[in-house]
Amino acid sequence: MELTNIFGKIGKKYDKPRRFIAIEISQETVKTAIWQVVNRKTHVISTGTVEEWKGNTPEDLLTAVDVSLSKSLEPVDPEPNEVIFGLPESWIKQDAIVDTKKPFLKILAQKLELKPVGFVVSTEALAHYLKEQEGGPPTAILLYLTETEVAVTLVRLGKIVGTQTVGRSEDLGTDVEEGLARFSGVDSLPSRMLLYDGNIDLESAKQVLLSYNWQEKLPFLHFPKIDSLSNDITIKSVAIAGGAEVAKSLGFDIRGSDKESTTSADESKSKENIPDKAEEFGFTPSLSRPAPPESKTPPEPVKTQAKAETVVNVQPITDTKLEVDHKPTPKSPPEPPKTTSPLPQSSKMGNIFTKFKNLFSHQVTLPQLPASLPPFLPIGIGLFVLLFLALFIAYWNIPTALVTVYLDPKIIDQEIKFTLDPSTSVLEVETNTVPANQDTVEVTGSKEAETTGDKLVGESATGQVKLYNNTTSPKTLSAGTKLTDDSDHKFTLDSEVNIASASTEKIGPGEIKIKAGEATAPVTAAAIGAEYNISENTSLQVSDFTKTSFEAIATGTFEGGSSRQIQAVSKEDQENLLDSLKEELNQKAIDKLSFRADEIQGVISTDEVEIIEEEYSADVDDEIKILKLTLKVSLQAYTYQIENVNLLVEGLLSDSIPDTYSLDKQASEIEVLDTSFEDDEILKVEAKAKAKLVPQLDPADIAKNIKGKYPPATENYFSSLPNFSKIETQIKPQLPGKLGTFPRRIDHITVEIKLKEN
Repeated sequence: MELTNIFGKIGKKYDKPRRFIAIEISQETVKTAIWQVVNRKTHVISTGTVEEWKGNTPEDLLTAVDVSLSKSLEPVDPEPNEVIFGLPESWIKQDAIVDTKKPFLKILAQKLELKPVGFVVSTEALAHYLKEQEGGPPTAILLYLTETEVAVTLVRLGKIVGTQTVGRSEDLGTDVEEGLARFSGVDSLPSRMLLYDGNIDLESAKQVLLSYNWQEKLPFLHFPKIDSLSNDITIKSVAIAGGAEVAKSLGFDIRGSDKESTTSADESKSKENIPDKAEEFGFTPSLSRPAPPESKTPPEPVKTQAKAETVVNVQPITDTKLEVDHKPTPKSPPEPPKTTSPLPQSSKMGNIFTKFKNLFSHQVTLPQLPASLPPFLPIGIGLFVLLFLALFIAYWNIPTALVTVYLDPKIIDQEIKFTLDPSTSVLEVETNTVPANQDTVEVTGSKEAETTGDKLVGESATGQVKLYNNTTSPKTLSAGTKLTDDSDHKFTLDSEVNIASASTEKIGPGEIKIKAGEATAPVTAAAIGAEYNISENTSLQVSDFTKTSFEAIATGTFEGGSSRQIQAVSKEDQENLLDSLKEELNQKAIDKLSFRADEIQGVISTDEVEIIEEEYSADVDDEIKILKLTLKVSLQAYTYQIENVNLLVEGLLSDSIPDTYSLDKQASEIEVLDTSFEDDEILKVEAKAKAKLVPQLDPADIAKNIKGKYPPATENYFSSLPNFSKIETQIKPQLPGKLGTFPRRIDHITVEIKLKEN
């Protein structure tokens, strides 16, 4: 089982026990509990009463929760305000609370000043809780019973296969049988049933199920063992199984029972929490009950996995809000002082010696040397001066730099209209007519998609009735005559029936007994389903006659009625698959035409895809999971010279190009908006022309502005260039510190200007 932690961890531990609320909401009842973490395990401190609610309004739910929660909070001081919800599957869609149920939880949070920290599907929590209690992943049939329905959940090796909900009838066994029959592709069913609910007499329901012949009806290898669970097991499951995941996400060191890895104290300190924020689901956290301190860095999700088990997926009711510290940008180092030469330059080498001379004149004062010097000292000073001079000359002449300046292009777009005419061979700028060639291509393809339709299939119940005629005239009832019981279940006569009239019989002086005419006939239910399996002696109304005139009585129990939901092909499935495949084949045809053309040609399709062959693997209402469509289409398109359209675009956009920019002709794009035929061959095109404009920059001017400067000191200069994006610099050799400037010679700086690619 993969236990997904999606909240992040808080690296702070609390000295006092931190307590939480668990609220389980089912279709008809509400339960509450208070829990906390003790010795690395989640424990329930107290539970509230089981309260009924009608499931109609948030106010009904609020009242029920308030009553139950008041009971569970009696032994608790101080009262917690952080809550995890256990919700039915009907409230959840794609790991999120459905929009119609969000107001219910929002009112709970606001009125009771609760801070939601997550929710879990109750059946998933129950499956995980059973695994914790039994020491292994359970395989069972979970039966959730209410007054009006029964929810049948199939669990195999801890994994929830699915849930089917069936309306309650007088026969609970038949209801459960119908729910199990809806699971398709099941070779054998678990020989164990677990009944649970908070407000139903489970013992009587258990006895009903024990008397049902399961092995004849469904694929059970053995007669199932049937047990009932305590009425507080679901709220404990939400608090203990779901609460364990919440506790991990909040930084508690939780011990797993399936050898899962736990978070150590040191690791917990290194992980930090994502701040709570409930606006996404409409929650407003209470300001009177502050949450624990938040940290800044959201952690990676922690996943603990055990094989073949269901996932207790605790979903957050939070959103991440990170604070970013804005620090002042460090100032660039000052530019090195410039050295100027007042003397004319006779040559490059003469210029170097002149600057060297000026460097020492008026700037350097040589120290006074003693009268008597060691004989080697003048030689050493001379060598030092020569070395310094050589290094200076190398520093001035050897370094080179490659500077690549990336600019963001200025994009302009404008809607244009032009005509593709196969009858002309010359571009006509005045009429925006472009020469083109017609071409037709055929392509074939197939595509599969999962069906989304559903259909109820099954068998109709059959039986026999005795018809009574209490009138003085014989009656003939035709085949198909409707018979209706008190529950409005309709049946029809299988064949024509003749019923004699009622007769009188003298049974004593002045006493006459009226004997109704009788006839026996077979009947069939008008619809499929187990609810038409009526019992013997059930009274049926004949057509629109009153029962005092005509009446039908079932001579035995009606049998054979059943129903199940299947996955089938819907009309929308076929239409969606056709649209998707047509779009793919349209692009495939254009690609095929583009492959035929060379790099200087463009292709525009007419969007008139003609279907030549169309074949589906199944018809509407057929029972199938994957629908396949094979399609063959033809597409008419026009090819043209890209250069012609670029010239047309350049002329149409010329007034929109600023003086300091130039058009990048190779980067012009045409987005076709609409096409229509002027006649059988000439195609009118409405399109959006997109062009890239490049700032006109002089590489020599850039080199002049950066020569001899320390690279960080040039950041402001580069940022001032129009549409500047970034620079890449390669300086050789790489000198340390402030010596690593751009070369002092302009001719040693190569500047390249490129457009940044999107």
